[in-house]
Amino acid sequence: MKHQARSAYQLLALFRIPLALLLLLVSCGPPEAGYDSNHPARFQSGGQLSLFLNLRQSEGPAVELTIQAMEVLADNGSWNLVSDRPVTISTRKLRGGQRFLARNYLPQGRYSRLRLTLDQARLGSTTLSLASPSMELPLRGPLYVGPGDSRSLFLTWDVRRSIQNDTTFQPILQVAPRLKHLMADVAYVACPDIDTVFMIRTDKNWVYDSLGVRGEPTYLAPAPLTPRENLYVLTQRDQDIKKVAPSANRVVETYSLPMTGDPVHMALSPDGRWGYIVDRQRGNILRMDMLSGHIDQRVRLGYGPCFVLYLEKTNLVAVSLGMAQTVVLLDPETLSTVRTISTGSRPEGWPCGTTPCSTLPNPEPIQCSSMTWKTTGNAVAFRWDFHPAALLPPAALSTLPTMVPDPCHCSARDSWE
Repeated sequence: MKHQARSAYQLLALFRIPLALLLLLVSCGPPEAGYDSNHPARFQSGGQLSLFLNLRQSEGPAVELTIQAMEVLADNGSWNLVSDRPVTISTRKLRGGQRFLARNYLPQGRYSRLRLTLDQARLGSTTLSLASPSMELPLRGPLYVGPGDSRSLFLTWDVRRSIQNDTTFQPILQVAPRLKHLMADVAYVACPDIDTVFMIRTDKNWVYDSLGVRGEPTYLAPAPLTPRENLYVLTQRDQDIKKVAPSANRVVETYSLPMTGDPVHMALSPDGRWGYIVDRQRGNILRMDMLSGHIDQRVRLGYGPCFVLYLEKTNLVAVSLGMAQTVVLLDPETLSTVRTISTGSRPEGWPCGTTPCSTLPNPEPIQCSSMTWKTTGNAVAFRWDFHPAALLPPAALSTLPTMVPDPCHCSARDSWE
């Protein structure tokens, strides 16, 4: 399976949020209950449902709750399993107040209720008696799951009110309504292994919505001038760019990438008019008109291009070539090479800041006078300063994301609680 060489926990496009905050996202994992490797076929006839738990209070009693099973009721009267694996929730270990619970594929249809089968509850070292071994929660309006959808439900748990007389446990849970007009800044995370893009509210670092995007979404680029209205999603399996309207939670347009082998990364011009796409397999960079989807330039750079970054202040496009151990600076109109920088080792990526191994698009103008990249095999970063043009001495990097053999991708270890 080609995803074994890279992680699904890719931190791909974000709004005003440090990369480290998103290293907690474990919800990119594949479904557990009933999951099989033929998930694209199942995705054609149905969709996915993910369940999350939010704490109502940030402070509260130390309670452990074990949920034995989770099911949803379809409009045909059948209960469909979301998870049959026990999930233990510890309020003491719940960092940030949110916990990913489960995910599974569901047949196409409408769902109206959620049923939880409880196993046990503890208050500190004391086992509490369950008021009921199961509970049913109505969904706020029928939940429709269509082919290719990736939907999410969020349970809000009032821990204090769930404990009665310090001996009995009656969980006070409700299904939270979908947030349509979020005032907080939003971060987006693409999970190619499950064809899903998650939306994260940055004030709490909580997932608050999800969107199914077929074709292995591998990189996200918000439109610089309208980041909340337009999000571009680069897909590796379908080899196209999907234009997403986050407010409507749907794909509104698809631009194909003909004659490409392995599109892995993209960047947008400051005005959002032009897109620059790296084809690692064929060694090309493509320029696309983002208004029409037409590719007007295609230039071969060499072996192993990985990352691309638009340097607004110098009006250049920078591309790292891992196999050639170089970074090339291109004219954004003709894609002709302006300068070649030798790195001495395989460059993997750079930001306009301090976080290695990922290019971070930002809705605000980036005034970038230098770029930094991390090299494979050596925990060092090189910085190229354009004023004056010079390759500065390498600096040791004390903290790096876990690197995988594929030099074009990063990996983050699972950590949620």
